[in-house]
Amino acid sequence: MLPPSFGLSVYLPFYVLYSEGTGAIRIPYGGEVRKDNGLVGFRIAQGLYSIGAIAFFLLTVGDIT
Repeated sequence: MLPPSFGLSVYLPFYVLYSEGTGAIRIPYGGEVRKDNGLVGFRIAQGLYSIGAIAFFLLTVGDIT
């Protein structure tokens, strides 16, 4: 059985792609960053989500193998 972090590592890249289309990304405990208001903050949030997805994926692969 796969650990729950594997599902999160698959979901997060698609959420980043979805946020690019909608122009808004939600940050836990921080609200929402809109692309048209704060492009730098929006890109930083996307980068953090991407780094988190990679980290969860690497941890999951280590647990599976």
